[in-house]
Amino acid sequence: MSGTGRKGGGGGGGKKGGSGGVGGGGSAKKKKAARKAANAAEAARRDVNVASLEALKRLSVALSELDETGGKGKGEGKDGHPRLSHWRTLPPDVQSAYKMMDDGSELIRATSTKYTLVGKVDVDEGAKMSPELLRGCELLAAGALVLFDDSSSSASSAVVIGCSRSARRYARASSRSCVAAVTALVKSFVDGTALNANVGARLTGAAWSACDASKKMPRGNRACARRELMTWAGECGETIGEFEELLELGPAAAAAEEEAAEEAESEVEVDDGAYGRQASAGSAGWDDFCGGAGTGEQYSAVEIPLVRACLALVKCSRGTIKVALEASEYVGSAVEKEDAAAAEKAEEEEEEKDRAKDQDDQKAKRETRRRRLNYIGTLVELARQVGDGMTELGSLLYPPLSDAVAAADGEEQEEDSELERRIELQRMAIVALHDCVLGGNGGDGEEDEKKAAGDDNDDSNEAAVKVSKEIASHSSKIRSAAEKRATEARTAAREIARSSRRGKR
Repeated sequence: MSGTGRKGGGGGGGKKGGSGGVGGGGSAKKKKAARKAANAAEAARRDVNVASLEALKRLSVALSELDETGGKGKGEGKDGHPRLSHWRTLPPDVQSAYKMMDDGSELIRATSTKYTLVGKVDVDEGAKMSPELLRGCELLAAGALVLFDDSSSSASSAVVIGCSRSARRYARASSRSCVAAVTALVKSFVDGTALNANVGARLTGAAWSACDASKKMPRGNRACARRELMTWAGECGETIGEFEELLELGPAAAAAEEEAAEEAESEVEVDDGAYGRQASAGSAGWDDFCGGAGTGEQYSAVEIPLVRACLALVKCSRGTIKVALEASEYVGSAVEKEDAAAAEKAEEEEEEKDRAKDQDDQKAKRETRRRRLNYIGTLVELARQVGDGMTELGSLLYPPLSDAVAAADGEEQEEDSELERRIELQRMAIVALHDCVLGGNGGDGEEDEKKAAGDDNDDSNEAAVKVSKEIASHSSKIRSAAEKRATEARTAAREIARSSRRGKR
């Protein structure tokens, strides 16, 4: 009996032990499931940063592919630039686009600091704010995309947004800068570099700077065009100052000869024997090589006339850009006056019998307005060619000029040198802009000035847009000067080529 009891007791104990084993296994499974859920939640939170980063990268690519020139869509003018809808006064849709960009930059600025501070403490909690950063970037990009819109209104053929290439360029650059700064910030938390020292703080500061720059960018066609035109004019001034300093140094050969003579005298004073004479001769030869024409930062005597003529052409470029600025302001003011008059008239009640006549009048005024805005867009694009060409010309003027004016093989130069081609291209760019100002007649006499400075309300010449007499006179003078300076520069370049050939014989 007792044995049975012990058995039974033993059996009961075995059951208890078995039951305990089952309970322990269930607890381990629960812990494993909890860990798995925690890991999944952490991965999901981290995936928020990753997803935002991928979306930011796609947004950056989309912005980089925007075409500032207007492409070949219906919003492109006949002169290869976007059609304009305004000059100084911004249409409501354009104001809304800029407001959208401002809202986006404000959201980025407000969120980036919290994102970094919270992310430093808990990356997972900070990741919850990355969608807000993405939303700010999307607002910026949406505003920029609106400014790139080329669609026309259904009532007329006039474009609704009508932003110039200059306005598009600033909007695109601003939005890309902000998106790039936010992308770098989010990426630093994905790869963990934001937790090292003050990397996160620096990237947040970069995002702030990009947003501040976005709010300060020029708005509208007039402000953006003026900013670009003044930038190009300033670059012309810097180029002129830089090369005038080199010209002030004088011819390289004369300076080298003077220095060599001084060195020769000092060598003879040290040793009056044969060694001293040999040393002085050798020293002079080395100085001729190091300080001679084409080896230092000075021009040779034969190069100076070419550089002076090219700098005169750069000065003509600066004057040409200023003419473009003056002409666009003059014509733009006429557009603003017409818009103000049209808005005032629209508020007044008109009689039924005058409506048909008024419709014809309004149609003619819309056409005049379109021509004026297209004229401004063409001027700015021609000024862009002048500014870019000036930069290319300046890059070829650094001493020595032997490569830039290298002649073709043979006794005579059969093809223009690189510098000569650039001089001709710059002359053509300058002349093209002044031809536009002077009515496209291709001349530079008083007749062109009279046509260009005629009555702008006279539509006898459908294609002409008139400017003031002062602007026309200024344009005509600069055009003539550019032609003359380009001829002088080409002649000087040919003289250097002939001198180089004589030296090789």
